[in-house]
Amino acid sequence: TLTLVSVEEDALRVNAEVSLAVLQNTIPSLVLRVPEGYSILEVRGPGVGDWRELERRDGTYLEVPFDFPKKGNFALSIAAERILPGVAQAADYTGFTVVDAIREKGFLGIELKGAAEVVVSSVQGADPLDVSELPGPLIGRSLKPLLFGFKYLRSPFSLVLDIRKHEAVPVVSTVIDLASHARWIGPVEPAGALDHHALLVDAG
Repeated sequence: TLTLVSVEEDALRVNAEVSLAVLQNTIPSLVLRVPEGYSILEVRGPGVGDWRELERRDGTYLEVPFDFPKKGNFALSIAAERILPGVAQAADYTGFTVVDAIREKGFLGIELKGAAEVVVSSVQGADPLDVSELPGPLIGRSLKPLLFGFKYLRSPFSLVLDIRKHEAVPVVSTVIDLASHARWIGPVEPAGALDHHALLVDAG
């Protein structure tokens, strides 16, 4: 699984690319445990039917039916979010766990897309990586430079992010209406010749 966690102004948004290998028989659907506090926004992939969230005693699950039984290698994409109502708070992420999977592993990258400070205050079950060591497809999905990278060999794992938002600072925008430049071009510049500049601006 390749997971991109985006820290935005109002939420943590997650995009998880889940790759599966069904070695024996076929499966008509897939069930994953949803990280606590996260809501599913979208599930995409070849042959993906009408997915639904299921509330059980031990948490929330995502059921993804297929239009036809799956076998071999295939992938699906899950988008989810967790709303961040406060100015400063700790938010955890434990990943999506595929129910009945024999083995699970993956990589995770964290990017910042808002005015905030982010610190990873706790890590369990995952190893930190230099972001340059993350898989290329995961790095390529990030619109901002990645701040942190992790690798895990089992699920669930746990990351706790301490997030402190900053208020946006208003700035004065400047529009350049006219700019001109004049310079003597020749083998010898006459004595006293100077560059001439003209700049008109409109500050709004």
